[in-house]
Amino acid sequence: MRERRSGLRRNMLQVLTPDEEERKLAKSRAKSKSAKVSQSHMGYNNNTSAVKVQNQPVNQKLQSPASSKGERLQSVQKRLENGTVFEYKALREKDDSRFGPVMMCAKSRKHREKKKEMLLEGSRLIKDAVEAGSVLKMLFFSRVEALEDLPMDTLKVPIYKVQHHSLKLWSDLVTPPGVMGIFQIPNQGEISMERTDVIPVTLVCDNIRDPGNLGTIIRVGAAVGCERILCTKGCVDIWEPKVLRSGAGCHFRVPIINNLEWETVVSYFPAESMVCLADVGKVRQSKDYRSRLRVEDLRKLLEQSTSKGALDQGTLQASEDFDMDSGSNNEKTLYRDRHTLALFKRLQLPSNVYHQVDFSRTSSVLVVSNESEGPSPQAKKAVFDNYGQAVVVPMAMNVESLNNSVATGVILFEIKRQLTVKDKIDVEN
Repeated sequence: MRERRSGLRRNMLQVLTPDEEERKLAKSRAKSKSAKVSQSHMGYNNNTSAVKVQNQPVNQKLQSPASSKGERLQSVQKRLENGTVFEYKALREKDDSRFGPVMMCAKSRKHREKKKEMLLEGSRLIKDAVEAGSVLKMLFFSRVEALEDLPMDTLKVPIYKVQHHSLKLWSDLVTPPGVMGIFQIPNQGEISMERTDVIPVTLVCDNIRDPGNLGTIIRVGAAVGCERILCTKGCVDIWEPKVLRSGAGCHFRVPIINNLEWETVVSYFPAESMVCLADVGKVRQSKDYRSRLRVEDLRKLLEQSTSKGALDQGTLQASEDFDMDSGSNNEKTLYRDRHTLALFKRLQLPSNVYHQVDFSRTSSVLVVSNESEGPSPQAKKAVFDNYGQAVVVPMAMNVESLNNSVATGVILFEIKRQLTVKDKIDVEN
């Protein structure tokens, strides 16, 4: 006879959205109601066995968690060390179904875009957002000490205390700061803070997929005083928690327009602006970066590619039909045509060292691309169409690459230095 082995089985953890939870509760209530009706029809209400069944704790689980939570959650007043008194509601471990779905929605890009909500973690980031005029909708904390730096007397939102291990489960940090806030995502390109020391520079992020790099680039752009920051569709979501943490509150200090197609990106370029592409390659100097040598550059590329047999017939025809001075009637088509993009993918733009370029003559547009993949064909086309060039940051000791956020900082502060020197000379004259 085969011996049956017994062992422990771990139940699967199920995470429900608020809608799914409500449907599950409705099912439980309907099942409970039908069970009571069947008992009454069978005459169980008149005997002692029915009393025992009704008094069993298992029936309490069939009650609505929403109603039971509403009865159990009592407001608690707490005084901080600075004398501020605030009210909160404590969520016990079995009440954390309120906390989990909120965190799950805040960490999902689909739900963030649908509900227009973002998650900020840490008192410093939450304080910066509140001071910048962002709308706080809900606050969770596990330690009262984490609230000392926040303006608790001015926060008129629901505040909940949760178990520390629950907050740690949803935190991206090894040591959670003990406080999380749900904020409303601001409208595209809008900020509430009054800006000063703005320079005429538009920063374009092209396919930046690393959250840390994009957050740092936004931080650099805000510190320099860029007029605006544009992010293409290939970039990571700017409201992703890791991007927000790397940005250190600078999302609320500079206008950011997110998720743009390239034909929309170029519409934000100021007229007669200098369009440059941040690069770490070799210097390919040209006599005048605004000279109309674009057709010749394309012909050289055509000759090189034809000898290597790299371009197909459609791409060859696209290069022959490409008219630089036609007014760009088919701009949207050209930014999506694969033959045209294949041509620009191999195009070598003229370039100069960043400190040898005169940025003080007009407004500037700086395109920063993906560190590993390099600039996209659309980015090269945008620079090429505006008589632009690549701006190179030279490196010693045969270092091959440089972090794109570092290169962005070097070039942007050089632009600001040149503009500051020009303003000083103009004042003296």
